[in-house]
Amino acid sequence: MELGIKIKRLRLQNDLTQEELADRCELTKGYISQLENELTSPSIQTLEDILNALGTTFADFFRDEKEEKIVFTDEDFIEKIAEGHKIEWLVPNAQKNEMEPIRVTIDPHTSLSEDMPHEGEEFGYVLSGRILLHLGNNTQIVKKGEAFYFPAGKMHKIENRTSEKAVVLWVASPPTFYYTRKTYLRYTMATSNEIIIQVKNVTKAYGNKEAVKNASLVIKRGEFVTLLGPSGCGKTTTLRMIAGFEMPTSGRIIFNGEDITETPPHLRKVNTVFQKYALFPHLNVFNNVAFGLKLKVIPNGTKVNKKGETIELFRKYTKAEIKEKVNAALKMVDLEDYGHRNVSSLSGGQQQRVAIARALVNEPEVLLLDEPLGALDLKMRK
Repeated sequence: MELGIKIKRLRLQNDLTQEELADRCELTKGYISQLENELTSPSIQTLEDILNALGTTFADFFRDEKEEKIVFTDEDFIEKIAEGHKIEWLVPNAQKNEMEPIRVTIDPHTSLSEDMPHEGEEFGYVLSGRILLHLGNNTQIVKKGEAFYFPAGKMHKIENRTSEKAVVLWVASPPTFYYTRKTYLRYTMATSNEIIIQVKNVTKAYGNKEAVKNASLVIKRGEFVTLLGPSGCGKTTTLRMIAGFEMPTSGRIIFNGEDITETPPHLRKVNTVFQKYALFPHLNVFNNVAFGLKLKVIPNGTKVNKKGETIELFRKYTKAEIKEKVNAALKMVDLEDYGHRNVSSLSGGQQQRVAIARALVNEPEVLLLDEPLGALDLKMRK
């Protein structure tokens, strides 16, 4: 039985309306409706919250599930051969559902038609050969083993100018969060080989229990990396150690070549969207988003002191600058008219959007997202 249908059946057995279930889980009625109609899927944490509200557990919820054997026929796998290239849909029935991933083989000295991504970003990975990526007015060579990104709404074209075929794996990624022109352009070029985060043999123990054991991770600048695993496997703990909210029991964390293992959170160029939002209850929406900007200092030129030394000057954002940035961030998450509201008066989904806006408004070098879209319905996620 489908997940949404089972949840609906349990909700009706508990004599709950969609709105009542949503309130218990701090979600929106629209999200519950989307879920029951199989138009979205919940995160593990969100599903756990829903099942707890319905008085059941993961074990009981999935106990009656029987393993189904899925058989695909030759007709399910489709390839399209056009002039200069071949497209292979790698997931059964993906073409009719307009889904990635696809594998594209580009003949020598040919190019794909200019295109524009629709909802969210798209990214690719060069399996063999070398391509020339045209992205707006920018052009860059991407070689075998390198990834590239297409931000939403940006015209792009892939070209193969070599004498050998090039093979590209093309995938769709989560939606883009771009909020200033500067940040938008930061992601228009292909991923470089520059390493921005290294987690080296990190272990985090709470008493005799190891939440994270000897974990190592390398993330390059511009990459979109997802940590997958069951509840309790250490995903959130790993993010909190990178952000500085937890200290590793052993191991090191390197950021831009600098050891930041013992650096406090406010000195790290990292922002986090927490699983539990962590909003300030005594501040309204505007001041929650503006909190980091009020503390932040930015470069303000240099001066030469009496010893002849050049000293870099800093200043804080002006009230006008803070207002402009906060309003832009709230507009991005569709909360531009909620600045005066107390966060306790918002729904769970609205609070989650405030947390996202608060993280993005500071323009961090690295954005850590701990299930940031779990309480949002399908429309808002896009």
